Amino acid sequence: MLFFLYTLDIPGLLLYIRYKIIPHEKANTTFYPPIFVINLLITSVLLLNNYTNAQCSITTCSIPTVSYSMSTSLGTSTFVGECIDVGASVVLTIVGNVNFSGTQVQMGADAEIRIAAGGSLTLTASDLYAPGDMWNGIKVEEDGAVTVSNSRINGAYVGIECHATASSTSTAVTLTNNSCLLNNEIGVLLEAPNAG
Repeated sequence: MLFFLYTLDIPGLLLYIRYKIIPHEKANTTFYPPIFVINLLITSVLLLNNYTNAQCSITTCSIPTVSYSMSTSLGTSTFVGECIDVGASVVLTIVGNVNFSGTQVQMGADAEIRIAAGGSLTLTASDLYAPGDMWNGIKVEEDGAVTVSNSRINGAYVGIECHATASSTSTAVTLTNNSCLLNNEIGVLLEAPNAG
């Protein structure tokens, strides 16, 4: 299957969107329609690599109040002012509405947060960061959602990766209010998998 990769380069933002190349059935031409529907709202966001900025300073914590050493699913829950430690290669799967407010989340090497269909993650004044080796990032599956407000995502291979198909109705990534994605290999990746 052939794919076309669009790159949208807004100052400070590098966004990749992948589309499938579909032959037009009634003509000898090829057109490039999007094969998924996704909502993306980005306002007042900084995506930075190897750069420091006062508003993008990461607040770290030294004594975890919550630890995850094995992969687990999180249902509807709210974490306020917590210090969460996620071990290496651990996958936190969000299956309900999870809120981090004023929370620091230390992500171990190759750990990830996966948002399942119907799940949502809201980050408000929170930090997700790797104290050591890079983590995998936040993966939003079809019909999942993530909202990042006045928060920082740091040290991931892909800060936020979003997957959707043509049947997706509510997959959403919202970045607002002075949020920062910094020192990630890719800030935001929106991808349409093979639709057959």
